[in-house]
Amino acid sequence: MRPATRSPEWSDRWTADVVLSDGSTTHVRPIAPGDGEAIRAFHERQSRESIYFRYFSPRPRLSDAEIDHLTNVDGVDRMAFVAERDDQLQGVARYDRYGDRPVAEVAFFTDDQYHGRGIATLLLEYLAVYARETGIIRGFEAHVLPENRRMVRVFRQAGFQASSEFADGVIDVTLGIEPTEEAAAAIADRARASERQAVVRLLEPRSVAVVGASREPGGIGHRVLANLLRGPFRGPVYPVHPEAGSVAGVRAHPSVLEIPDEVDLAVVCVPAPEVAAVIEDCGRARVGGAIVISAGFAETGPDGADLQERVLAVARRFGVRVLGPNCLGVVNTDPDVSLQATFADVDPLPGGVGLLSQSGTLGAVILDRATRVGLGISSFVAVGNKADLSGNDLLRYWLDDDRTEVVLLYLESFGNPRRFGRNVREVARSKPVFAVRAGAVLEPDGDGWLDDATIDALLRQTGVVRVPTIAALLDVAVVAGNQPLPTGPRVAVIGNSGGSASMAADACVTAGLELAGLSQSTLGAIDDRRLHGRHGANPVDLRYDAGADDYAAVLDAVLADPTVDVALVVHAPYTLDDHDEITAAIDRSRARHPDVTVVACYYGTHVPVTPGGVPVFDFPDAAAHALGRVVRHRLWLDAERAGTVLELDDADTVEAAVRAAVVPGERAVLTPAVGRDVLAAAGVTTVPVQVLDSRGGVGEVAIDEPVAAKSEAHIPGARTRDAGVALDVTTVDELEGAVDDIVAGLGDDAFPIVVQPMVDSGTDVRVAVETHPVVGPVLRVGPGGGAGRFTDAARQVLPVTDAGARELVDGSAVAELLDDRAQDHLVELVRRLGAVVDAAPEIVELICDPVIVRADAADVVEVRIAVEEVRARATPPVRRLDQAD
Repeated sequence: MRPATRSPEWSDRWTADVVLSDGSTTHVRPIAPGDGEAIRAFHERQSRESIYFRYFSPRPRLSDAEIDHLTNVDGVDRMAFVAERDDQLQGVARYDRYGDRPVAEVAFFTDDQYHGRGIATLLLEYLAVYARETGIIRGFEAHVLPENRRMVRVFRQAGFQASSEFADGVIDVTLGIEPTEEAAAAIADRARASERQAVVRLLEPRSVAVVGASREPGGIGHRVLANLLRGPFRGPVYPVHPEAGSVAGVRAHPSVLEIPDEVDLAVVCVPAPEVAAVIEDCGRARVGGAIVISAGFAETGPDGADLQERVLAVARRFGVRVLGPNCLGVVNTDPDVSLQATFADVDPLPGGVGLLSQSGTLGAVILDRATRVGLGISSFVAVGNKADLSGNDLLRYWLDDDRTEVVLLYLESFGNPRRFGRNVREVARSKPVFAVRAGAVLEPDGDGWLDDATIDALLRQTGVVRVPTIAALLDVAVVAGNQPLPTGPRVAVIGNSGGSASMAADACVTAGLELAGLSQSTLGAIDDRRLHGRHGANPVDLRYDAGADDYAAVLDAVLADPTVDVALVVHAPYTLDDHDEITAAIDRSRARHPDVTVVACYYGTHVPVTPGGVPVFDFPDAAAHALGRVVRHRLWLDAERAGTVLELDDADTVEAAVRAAVVPGERAVLTPAVGRDVLAAAGVTTVPVQVLDSRGGVGEVAIDEPVAAKSEAHIPGARTRDAGVALDVTTVDELEGAVDDIVAGLGDDAFPIVVQPMVDSGTDVRVAVETHPVVGPVLRVGPGGGAGRFTDAARQVLPVTDAGARELVDGSAVAELLDDRAQDHLVELVRRLGAVVDAAPEIVELICDPVIVRADAADVVEVRIAVEEVRARATPPVRRLDQAD
């Protein structure tokens, strides 16, 4: 890979903005001959110790010859990358290969003021990937002084295979640069930590400036300042106003640049045209993060979008992380922070719920309602236009936030759904995630599959439990935030009103729960407390005047029953003041059985959550559906832990065959023979095929058993010759006549014509993987052979686990037509086709139709595979800031 010239395309390929370990950003690019003065200035501002560590000798200045050597690289034997911010170099890394050795000598130099931010490690990652692409360099070596502990740590923590020895007062390090699981894991960990730290800048600042802190009490800037002071925020707050000496009794400053102390976070409330200049001031003042409350950006149209791009460009230039614009702000109830950086009149309770909202207005409403139902918030973020930081970054923060136990999302769009899927799945493995989504993320296209069902599949597979309304979102959060996660779906209903208990039982079944079959020992223990009438054992009917002792005795017995995962208590008050006694009884029983989920429903005025943490609902159906959704998370979690994604034994063969068929800049369709070879390498059985390109090839076809002849242009579902299909052909002469009939019906475009053995009858199924332009490959299963509409087919977003493949088949329209063994064969086929697309991302369409599914096999009769060049392969596999968020 020797670039003939330093073309802009070559440079752009290796140029990116990247998040550093402190959450800020840096700009990485190849070094250029014009960097001479920047290198000279960089060198001269470093300490004598740093220069000695780099060159092993005092070198206060660099000669012109040295500058020329450092800035001119050939892209093979010599290569260098720089990290820069505001056109000032933050770090330089290079390798030099001497002679014909497959090892290059590597060296780093990080600006003294930017130590500890992971710049050297980042540049090492870039150098390693670049060197691998040369095809010549297999490893690095470095010579490090023992006192240079920082550089020793860089090599140890990089994740690459490293060895070292001490000789002649120097540590000689040898570093393998081939990709390993350890190196990939280390790089991924650094990326995740950096993403999280970017949010820390917003949610855990030590000092805040409010830029645009107006003196008018009704102004947004004034309200933000008032909320910070009312919090009270634990650090200093600095109003910024160009003229006022003070705002709200706090000394003001004319700009961020004139604040004498360090500022971690700026809340920006100035008119949109002024925001870019404010962000530049923040960058020059080393303010790490900015919340842009100001509106008038992309939400207003093209001019606003251009303005937003300018703000982002300035933020990238100076390494400032931006939330918004057009956002409500953030809240962090941690008593060590106490940050209320919004203009909303809300006062959230501290608690364990993390809340993200794309709508500021609805975010404020949710916060207010959460307070009313006793739901505590750990942190809240309204992301607004998501020009820079997004929900994906916030998910990273919540993943490692011990104060956050449940995550709630109000979504209007996903930004980068693939990254969202990866991040939210990781969060959902340790914390329940519930979401309500407004509007259509995508409008249906002509085929009807770019619809809400695809988005629903993404949420379901990644562990997000979707709810229909904000009220339902809060209901489920109250349960998940106060009760242990249910161990299963089996519910016992207890109540003193037969009608209400029946209503509750019906609602539980509708919500996906199962009525528990209480054990005989449990029934014996509660026999004298329950009524024996129109119900069976569950729901458990109590007398209308049942007291606290009755509830306690029955609930104790039920919660101890191993057949019960969840208990729902429905109480209609007998007297006006019996709620308190019943509540105390439920809390005592709950304390004695802390591992079982308990919720209640009281008619009349009641507390939203009992002192013992039992949620109390107004009506049984709301309680039942909240329970059902929490249980749905448990079932996903169990399946996720048990599920595995198939990895093909011959994945390299599949990938090589597919990549060989790619035509740059075009969509290409694999020939029937190559398509079948690809599936065969994946262990998929296809019906053998002979291909006729003209009438002249008929005589060469061997017919040992009845065959079918089909034009590649045949009408889907066709079974007649004029539509392109001839069945049960037994001789060459009959085949010749069949070909004539097909050509007569379809014309010369009928070729190629494939000839296949007839297969035993079964159920025609279509299995298709098609690339969704937003969420990626989507696998669908439905009726095949033209037997029915495929637009309503069951679907899952890849990758698909074995459990996911089973769910996909079970949920398809063909499931009821297949016996258990036939379903098993179809599930295995689904897994393997998903693995094929995982192995070869160039595949944009893979359609098997029909697949003849029987108790003994799932035979793929026809396969179509379309491929396109993967642009991502043109991008080096290095860390870069995803601007599509």
